[in-house]
Amino acid sequence: MKLWKELKNKPFCNQIHFLLVAVLLLLLVYHYHYFVIILIGYLIYLLKDKYIFIFSIFLMLIIVFLLMYQNSKKIDLKESYELTISDVYDDRAILKYKNVKIIVWDSLDYLPGDVINCSLEFSDLDGKSYQNDFDYKLYLKSLGISYQAKITNIEYVKTVISFKRIKNLLLNYLKDKLSSDSFLYVEAMIFQNNNFDDDLKNGYNVLGISHILAISGLHIMLIYKIIAFILLKFLKLYSEVIPITIIFIYCLILGFPYSCLRAFLFLFFKFLNKKGYNHYTRLDIFSLTLLFMLFFNPYRIYNLGLILSFLVSFFLIFKNDIIKIKNSFLNLYLTSICIYFLTLPIVLSFNYEISLFAIMFAPIITILISYIVLPITYLLAIIPVLDGLLRYLYLGLNSYILNLNQMALIIKFGSFNILQAFIYYIIFYLVVISSRKNKYKYFLLMSLYLFFINNIKLINPYNLITFIDVGQGDSTLIELSHNRGTMLIDAYNCIDFLKSKGIKKIDYLILTHSDDDHIKQASEIIDYYNVKNIMIPYYDDGFNIEGCRLRMGDYFYLDDVRVNIIAPIRGYEDNNSNSLVLKFNIDGYSFLFTGDMTIQEEDDLIKSNINLKSNVLKVGHHGSKTSSQKDFIRFVNPDYSVISVKRDNYYGLPDLEVVSLLEQTSTVLQTKDCGNIEFYIYDNVMKVKPYR
Repeated sequence: MKLWKELKNKPFCNQIHFLLVAVLLLLLVYHYHYFVIILIGYLIYLLKDKYIFIFSIFLMLIIVFLLMYQNSKKIDLKESYELTISDVYDDRAILKYKNVKIIVWDSLDYLPGDVINCSLEFSDLDGKSYQNDFDYKLYLKSLGISYQAKITNIEYVKTVISFKRIKNLLLNYLKDKLSSDSFLYVEAMIFQNNNFDDDLKNGYNVLGISHILAISGLHIMLIYKIIAFILLKFLKLYSEVIPITIIFIYCLILGFPYSCLRAFLFLFFKFLNKKGYNHYTRLDIFSLTLLFMLFFNPYRIYNLGLILSFLVSFFLIFKNDIIKIKNSFLNLYLTSICIYFLTLPIVLSFNYEISLFAIMFAPIITILISYIVLPITYLLAIIPVLDGLLRYLYLGLNSYILNLNQMALIIKFGSFNILQAFIYYIIFYLVVISSRKNKYKYFLLMSLYLFFINNIKLINPYNLITFIDVGQGDSTLIELSHNRGTMLIDAYNCIDFLKSKGIKKIDYLILTHSDDDHIKQASEIIDYYNVKNIMIPYYDDGFNIEGCRLRMGDYFYLDDVRVNIIAPIRGYEDNNSNSLVLKFNIDGYSFLFTGDMTIQEEDDLIKSNINLKSNVLKVGHHGSKTSSQKDFIRFVNPDYSVISVKRDNYYGLPDLEVVSLLEQTSTVLQTKDCGNIEFYIYDNVMKVKPYR
């Protein structure tokens, strides 16, 4: 009781961030176990203040309990469910069943608050396939969503009260009143629905300023000041409660998206701070806000939008101590540049590129949007009739962003891993806290570090063959040591992986045949990487891509690796049989790639007396029984057989008999289970590393 009284009377002014750091380290340990060493060291450091230590342990236990609670949310399998619609978008909806949220990828003609009776077909949530992959499963958890499903047999039941319903009604009203370009900005900047097309999204991402489209403290303070001005100017009433209440209702209508919730809580805690006996610092309020949000769902910390929002807010707390230039424009310009470098590792995790133009022009665009476009957008939402004039502002802005993106001097960079990001932020911290004289030295160090990370492949001694988990398709990346050569075999849903790895060139693009599940992103890859050599089958007429046509007997060199084309021997009626089959050897280990070859093509290969023996076999046609006959497998006699296939695919692949046959002579690895499958070869030793 004595301890409780002491804790109760302790204001913790200027100390709440110690509690926050303990919670954040715990959540890092939950995702990256090796951070446990840092957490233990930090807790030992906190022992110097027993109150902070005890309270940190208490908060950490609460977070552990909340994580367990989130993971325990289950839904009973039933024929039908009575669900409340929580939110509706063009291509998806969020439904609520008791305390469980479900995302359905269907377009529904209902609004938030509608209650429906329906059947659900649940599907598994996919986790990451490789280190820098977008973790869809974790993303949904950060939104409090536990399941995904398809919906059937819908029947309307009733409508209940929902503030989000107002949001959808307002959006539908404004969509009818505004031009498409104006509406997209109103929808994004006021209602937190970003439906820009891919080119425009990419334009903002490349410039590193996509965060300015999200509702932030700038939006909230703008609304607050406008309402306060109206109350004081016209009603002669000074009140903080009325603007805060109106902003609360606004956030409630939006559904409290993360950046919006953060901004509101900042304002609300600041208001309480004025009324209280203990006066907490801005850092205290920042820490209290993030802790408050994590108590509702600890998985929120893994949401990139929330991370970006709080990173920027954290920097702005100390901005005046870092940037001491009095000129307002120059101050804003330097602030934007600092924010660009602060958020760089996060932005690269989904953008993979650095724009040299962004450093020069992004601050100007940020200032333009923040102080001109944003107020005008709110005005347009209130008075839609102004769209006839104001739409040209958005058209001009879009044109400027897209044109700037085309000449943005892009550097293909890739993603940071957690260790690289950790080192980067240490250097960034040194840049920020150093004196003006030393800032240039540390900034040079940062530049050299970025250059090193961007060119790290030059010192990589491993040959690496990666079978990419692309779903129901094929794509394999071959990288020779020291960046001597890069070859991509097939091109289905793989460009994000290539970008995340910082791939800068592709020497050879091999398209084994013209089915969509092998060439879907070929044109995009050719344009993005300016591929040097494109190889396609001699007898396949289904290509819209020009390339060198190959057949049995042809070969080419990837640096010192000879790649032999051993099929097709002739033309076949079944286009799958026209697949390129290639074999190559790296440091004594042989690889055989078979495309979608059929038993007919296998028979011809066996009769040709070609040496098919290979250490690694890329199994033909995703493990279908139309290929991989017993005699062919006997001749290949692989140590490893890799099947590229999607979980719960429509075709029911791989065929169980084929898998059983392969398992008799080899270790079978499937991308649906393993994620990416990597074969490292160094100094005549090969190691296999599945991601999962």
